[in-house]
Amino acid sequence: FFIALQLILRVTGNLIDGECIGSGDFDATVDYFPDKAEIEFSKLFEVEYFPSYKIVTNTHENVTYCLYQCGSTGIDEACGDVVVEVPITSIALGDTTFITRMEQLGERLAIKGYLGATDYISSPCVNALIDEGEIVETDSCGLDANNETLAVNVSFILIDFCTDPSEDFKPVYVADLYEDSLLGQAEWLKYF
Repeated sequence: FFIALQLILRVTGNLIDGECIGSGDFDATVDYFPDKAEIEFSKLFEVEYFPSYKIVTNTHENVTYCLYQCGSTGIDEACGDVVVEVPITSIALGDTTFITRMEQLGERLAIKGYLGATDYISSPCVNALIDEGEIVETDSCGLDANNETLAVNVSFILIDFCTDPSEDFKPVYVADLYEDSLLGQAEWLKYF
């Protein structure tokens, strides 16, 4: 079975949709990220790949994110300022522009929280999820009771800024608007 898993990973690409490496199936010689983002236009983020994790650096914010494959072992918790298991199955967003990107990636159902006034959300599908209680709405930056719920139920929170995050708040900063070209801004889809 494990040999078949290795072949599948090498042929079909990265694990997605919450898939994890099976218990006892981790092999340090397998590249669990065969589909790699090539950054051509962005000047504000970089990606460095290793067999079972990748390090994403937001050079604008000077912060590194260590994204390790679910089910892998031996990850050095000091590999980044923020360490997150992937694939992501739950996320909170801090900007309406991030919603479109999550929908483009087919990950709408991973959105579990929104930091801001939902009056500005134009996606009917996301608004329906808010109405059904599937997405928690909050109006601050990790500082109120709703965000305590988010901190427990989401892997991390994508934001463009936060003036005073709480201690439990694990923000992943998106700096696309600081790019000096439209192609650089568009390439931030790979950051998601």
